Amino acid sequence: MSNEAILAPSHFKIEDIPPERSNYSQLDRTTDLIRNEKSLILDDIPRIVAAEQARELRPNAYRHRMKEASMDDEVQVLDVHEKKHTPERFMSDLSTSELFCARHVAISLIQPLVSKWFTMDDLIDLIETRKAPSLWGKFGKAFSKNNNAASESKSKQKKGGVFGISLEYQVEKYGVESTFGVGPGKLKIPAFVDECVSAMRQMDMSVEGIFRKNGNIRRSKELAEMVDKNPDKSGMFTDENPIQLAALFKKYLRDLPDSLLTFKLEKLWLVSQEIDDIEERKWLMHLICCLMPRSHRDVMEVLFYFLYWTASFSQIDEESGSKMDIHNLSTVITPNILYAKQKDNAAATSSEGYFLAIEAVDVLIKEHDRYAKVPTEVLDIITGANLAACAEASSKDILVKIQQYIVDHGMKPLDLPDLNNNKKKQTRISTSSDPSGGAGSGGAAATLIELPVPSRPSPVRAHTDNGRSGNEQQVRQSQSPIVI
Repeated sequence: MSNEAILAPSHFKIEDIPPERSNYSQLDRTTDLIRNEKSLILDDIPRIVAAEQARELRPNAYRHRMKEASMDDEVQVLDVHEKKHTPERFMSDLSTSELFCARHVAISLIQPLVSKWFTMDDLIDLIETRKAPSLWGKFGKAFSKNNNAASESKSKQKKGGVFGISLEYQVEKYGVESTFGVGPGKLKIPAFVDECVSAMRQMDMSVEGIFRKNGNIRRSKELAEMVDKNPDKSGMFTDENPIQLAALFKKYLRDLPDSLLTFKLEKLWLVSQEIDDIEERKWLMHLICCLMPRSHRDVMEVLFYFLYWTASFSQIDEESGSKMDIHNLSTVITPNILYAKQKDNAAATSSEGYFLAIEAVDVLIKEHDRYAKVPTEVLDIITGANLAACAEASSKDILVKIQQYIVDHGMKPLDLPDLNNNKKKQTRISTSSDPSGGAGSGGAAATLIELPVPSRPSPVRAHTDNGRSGNEQQVRQSQSPIVI
């Protein structure tokens, strides 16, 4: 008995060490290993060396990673004690039918926030809708002008290549499963985007002026032609410098037939920046992300995650760094991803629209990880209203179900006019099933809705100093109303 009593304590001491050591599996936590010298073993030495090399090669990115890692334990503790009613999900994980319902929920939540600029009918026009089946719907496809127009535009599109081709076509023809998204799952994006991001992630991104300098224009043209001839070839950019590759990436985004953040949503993105409350503004932008086409949203997630990472090289030390922080990157990338068709809105290309667009992109980059997930409120409504059972329902039925859920749970009803507003009101005819049709259309009965005349605050106008070259424009402010 005495021998067992003597041996027991030493046995427990030996068994106590491995559980502690198992917590140090990541390279960015090797500092704790060095402090605890007694727990060091020979297997820890290669990890310590690798971590120190990473610190020397990418000091700013290393510090950024350390900051994120230090918050992991706190987040895990909060998750244990505050379980959400609906588990969070990434946008990329939604099925086609779930995304369809999520867009309807999003516009229902967006409308009260932008009622001064958009009616519910305006927002419905921004998403794909589904009408109730009818006799004409069964036989009318053969005579549909929309289908004929779509087929004509598709035939006119340049066959093959990448530059100037829609993202939907590129994903279908040359799509790859990319791991450069925020979530653990893979995103299907064009091969060129994945190849470009992969190549630049292995380069020195601390070079000054990355994404601001244009590189060699002739070389950019040669690379674009080479990519068009071999759209799915890999390893083409290993010999290029980061400035040249970043310039090529900007050209690719600028040449898209529809802007990355889409022409349809351009006005909505700008209006979001006129919301005074910061958190409400961010939430509105989160809801707008739900309205984007899947191919555009997936590329947006990869791009903004990459730009957020690129910004960590803006300042390595007092003498080195790219000097391209998030705001500077937003300034130079915005003209390539958020703009309006000139024929639709010439004012959007002016300094006012340019300034608001930069602010929107700045927020999208900073909040990229948040916007990669489905808004909690959207998930709650999809689950609570049982929208999964509405797989074949019309848009009208889905919106009615959503509105009923919002009213039942004390949220703000949709399309309610401001009864306290004494301004002159305008009247319009609207139907739930056919937003564009009038009272004589063959859909549901038309309802008469009184809407207040949209009024807008007088926001700050921004001018640019045209004396600076390219995208290096300096913003100054003057008091004048903005016209979008």
